[in-house]
Amino acid sequence: MITEEDEYFLRASLLLLKGGRLMSKETLYKELRKAGGNLDVLLKQHERKFKHKFVKKQREKLFPGAGVTDVETWDLAMLTTVTLKVFKQSLNDDEKNDLETIKCMRDEIYAHTYSSSLSADQYGDIQKELQNALTSLSNGLSEKLKDDCFKIIQECTTGPISPSTKAELTKQISEDNERSFQKDVMNKLTDQSEYLSQMRIELLQEIKGLKPEDRSTKRIRVIDSELTLSGAVNEEEDLDFVDSIVTKVINKAIKHVGETDYPKIRKAVDKILRDVESMPDVELVEADHKCIILKFICTTYAGVLNILMYLESESFLDSLNDLAQALNTIQCRAIGPFKLDATVTPKCMKDLLDELRAETVETTIYKRTIRMPIRVKSVQGIEHIWSLFENGGATNGLNELSEAVLEELHTKVTITPSLNLEQVKAAIKEEGICRF
Repeated sequence: MITEEDEYFLRASLLLLKGGRLMSKETLYKELRKAGGNLDVLLKQHERKFKHKFVKKQREKLFPGAGVTDVETWDLAMLTTVTLKVFKQSLNDDEKNDLETIKCMRDEIYAHTYSSSLSADQYGDIQKELQNALTSLSNGLSEKLKDDCFKIIQECTTGPISPSTKAELTKQISEDNERSFQKDVMNKLTDQSEYLSQMRIELLQEIKGLKPEDRSTKRIRVIDSELTLSGAVNEEEDLDFVDSIVTKVINKAIKHVGETDYPKIRKAVDKILRDVESMPDVELVEADHKCIILKFICTTYAGVLNILMYLESESFLDSLNDLAQALNTIQCRAIGPFKLDATVTPKCMKDLLDELRAETVETTIYKRTIRMPIRVKSVQGIEHIWSLFENGGATNGLNELSEAVLEELHTKVTITPSLNLEQVKAAIKEEGICRF
């Protein structure tokens, strides 16, 4: 799962890649316009130095065998390095420092990092430094680019880390050639989705593996499904406003209270309710306002199976899309187009899995018998053997044997001693002893 430290890393990465690429690229274009020259000609003048600074794939983009270079395909390292080198004379000191900051963040912190997590203090320092550099560079650009820069900063630092945000970061990373950087961030991006996907598969397998009568036994289970709302670049409070509207409409629909303010949203929500109400043993209860938590009460494991399958169905995904489209029609400060993603909360799935496994695990104890014949030559020998078993001496010795088996064979066994009483009786009778 993604921790708070992981989220800091993702936010910093998104700010660096998305904001850094845009500001570096637009600064390069600005300087190129000022120089009034041909970029390919200018690059040729520094070809020897760039051959030592870039790997083969990057050099092929700078100096293509046919045609001209395409700046839009350059990664962050190329944008910052080329701009600083080619336009060294025309850049002012602030612009040079800002580009160096972006380059340093990319080279020293991310490209060679051994951890894809950041502490709160680390993130705070990085965010402040990057934000200042990006804002400073935007001051030398058009008003539109200033506004774009501001929106990127807001999105990356305060926007939700939703699947659509992760997709945007994945796109940005795919445009960067640094393999170590790409590997670290991509691993972090896939951690949560792989974890949830695997857990869901295991949960479905466990439920499907139950006998029909076990699936139908009455048990109250609460399934929490998390709806993540994302839009274009918005202030956090703007998305909170839209989020609250959806939650209120859902809860009105559950209570069958009329809705006049947002009929299109209500229509999309009602479709989800109808689907849920058609399932036996499943009931949708009041939603919570945090992301948007849809709570389903399932009275049987069959109901749990039905709702899990429904949340992955085309019908539900279509309903989410309809709901997102309806959100685009409301008049508010938040900017669409909106997107809704849904997943069962990790805690809910883990609790269900743990419960299922505890109920379905069958503990089977396998037993084997090892006979150890003991020859006794006298009555005293019989009495000694009897005393050994009666007083626990045999058990103590066999416990040591169990520990030795565990240590050398890595198999835990319990060895319990016993005497064949019929044989003991026969031995006593043979010796002519009347007691026993």
